Amino acid sequence: MNISEHYTRIKAQYGKPNPQVIGALLGTQDGRKIEIFNSFELQFDLFDDGQLVINMEYYKTKEEQFHQVFKNLDFLGWYTTGSGPTENDIGVHKQMCEINESPLF
Repeated sequence: MNISEHYTRIKAQYGKPNPQVIGALLGTQDGRKIEIFNSFELQFDLFDDGQLVINMEYYKTKEEQFHQVFKNLDFLGWYTTGSGPTENDIGVHKQMCEINESPLF
């Protein structure tokens, strides 16, 4: 079962909207050539004021684990689910700029 089937099933069974997913993109970059080989979901907190904050400790732990197996992969950017960019995505992008000064989205 792929991710979209899982979320569609949840929505159909429980009448809930698809939960937002945010993840890191890992790959290689050689000049303008970018290859994405792997990704992992990120943990985040969504506060009452609408602010979304990525759990950077979780990110660092996952990055270390991936580097043990895939030494040549670097953090290239991030992804999210949804119909289009939101105000929260701008805040997340700023957080991702702490990891990579020019992350892919």
